[in-house]
Amino acid sequence: MSQVLKLLFSSNLKTLLSNRQNSVRTLSSITKELIRQSGPATYTNQDILLSNLKVASKTQNVLEIVNDHSKIMNHKHMMQALRSLFLLQKSGNSNLSIQQIIKHPDFEKLCKCLKKHSGAIELNDSIEALKVMNFIGVQSDSTIVQVLLQLIRHQINDLSLHQIIFIDFLFTHMKSTPLVEALRLALPIVFEIQIPYKLDRENLLTMTECLQYVSKKNVSDKCVETIVNSIVKYRGDIDFRNAMSIVWSICDMEADPYFEQLMKRCLDCLIVQFDSLQLTDIETTLSKLVHRVSNKHTFYYNDVFIDLSVNRILDNDLGFEPAIHILRRLFKVYHEHSNLMDYILKKIHDDPLTFENTSSVNISIIVFMLGMCNGNSKYMDSIKGTLQTSNKLKNLKDMFWLKMATSLCILDVYVPEILEKALSDANINKTINKGFVADYRNLLLLKQSITLYKSDYMSMLPANEVLEQLQSKVSADNEFPLEASLQVAFGGQNYVKTNIVSELYHTIDHVVMLRKGGYAVAFPPANNSNKLEDLDMGDNQMVLIYGLNNMHYMRNTKTMKGFVSHSIKTLESMGHTVVSICLDDWNALSDFERIPFLMQAIKEKTEHLAIMSDSI
Repeated sequence: MSQVLKLLFSSNLKTLLSNRQNSVRTLSSITKELIRQSGPATYTNQDILLSNLKVASKTQNVLEIVNDHSKIMNHKHMMQALRSLFLLQKSGNSNLSIQQIIKHPDFEKLCKCLKKHSGAIELNDSIEALKVMNFIGVQSDSTIVQVLLQLIRHQINDLSLHQIIFIDFLFTHMKSTPLVEALRLALPIVFEIQIPYKLDRENLLTMTECLQYVSKKNVSDKCVETIVNSIVKYRGDIDFRNAMSIVWSICDMEADPYFEQLMKRCLDCLIVQFDSLQLTDIETTLSKLVHRVSNKHTFYYNDVFIDLSVNRILDNDLGFEPAIHILRRLFKVYHEHSNLMDYILKKIHDDPLTFENTSSVNISIIVFMLGMCNGNSKYMDSIKGTLQTSNKLKNLKDMFWLKMATSLCILDVYVPEILEKALSDANINKTINKGFVADYRNLLLLKQSITLYKSDYMSMLPANEVLEQLQSKVSADNEFPLEASLQVAFGGQNYVKTNIVSELYHTIDHVVMLRKGGYAVAFPPANNSNKLEDLDMGDNQMVLIYGLNNMHYMRNTKTMKGFVSHSIKTLESMGHTVVSICLDDWNALSDFERIPFLMQAIKEKTEHLAIMSDSI
């Protein structure tokens, strides 16, 4: 054997082979094969064993070399053996399964040699060896893996940010052991300490990877801000891959205002490079963004990106069920997309059984969104007939009954089976106990709709005492930002009534009275009633005024949500003039512009309006 080893590492290998044929026969069969594969031997001082390991074409070849030469292999040979095993296995060129490799005696021999020479292994090699062991499937509680983890533990402060991220990734595929858990806890701490002086602020990919790492770790806000601010200050272009990764990372963290600037920049990048995005990436990004949108943190919402995403999805004609899945996301953020709704309703129009065969959840999303958008679709007449006669709809179980019944009545669809469930004593008591004001509004809207349009169902309605109780709770939540300006415009407190209630339990923000010619009329000081019907109108025109915030409108189209427009519709059916003021538009005005803005809105709803105040 010593003669073979001498031959393998002699710089005059070719001469020795030609002069001593008998010695050649003592070479291992694997060595002969490798010599044939790699061509004629050279006279250089190259490491033949290292070269043979590099050019090995089969896993079995590598293990045979280890078996034949383990006694003379140094740590470089062992690392190359591991590297070759990894590459052959990963490329699919291995002639052994992972289980066969783990159980192979030559692999065990390699692990023992690696343990023996562990003192000479550098940090980067320790990490690479751990990667190979992880890939092959060596258990984390095995001796060799524990040795490698100990080597990393002793040099933990020398780890680069990239190495920390990579080791943490390896841990996600490793069984928990005390040492694994100790390192898992220590890595984010070391990462956080090193971020201020090791972060490469000129390398976008590195910064993106670091942000992704901290998005899943419990690190300080300062650590996250350091990375975010570094990306914000990055002056190079952000490609769509990095932009998408950044968006995902931000969505995976707790919402905070300091993400807004970076989020906006990355979404703009995605919009510009939208054609480069894969459909699956679009769907994931859309889902993550929608999940994080809130009234407090609106920067997650981008109507252009949403519309582009939905249009791409529709272009691929994914079908009925996937389309409803997208609709559910849009419903969450009050985003109206008429093409998507038309796409879904056309599927039902073309095949009514599509509606009958879908899930209860999908039916609820369709009805809720239609109600939210006031039935805005060219297929509405067709779908109304389907809703009215659908057996699936009549037999729904475990539903938000008040919301379902209200959405249907907005569409002028009244299904007795749904109304009975929504207005049952059990459901009314459940609604009261939950204490959700939105449910109270739905119940009051049903009262208004049934009374005005479907009196046949009046017997289903709860007692007026219950409705009065709920109406008082709805009124308690209201704010009246228009009140002071209206009082200035119309001449004082006696000219404006605030927080008024109709006999059908509408809550009205303000009421003013106009006589012929459009001049304001003061309410009698003795009349302190907050009932609309108690206000003595005489020959005067009563104008009802609402101040509507962004929650009353669809987010992208600024059209009124169904429950708002339907409530106004019922008041107008009672003969009242109703003026709605968008508070976002009003708040955007300068102080001197606000009162003329109110007057113009009222004038558009009344025949005549004189100037009410010298202050205008």
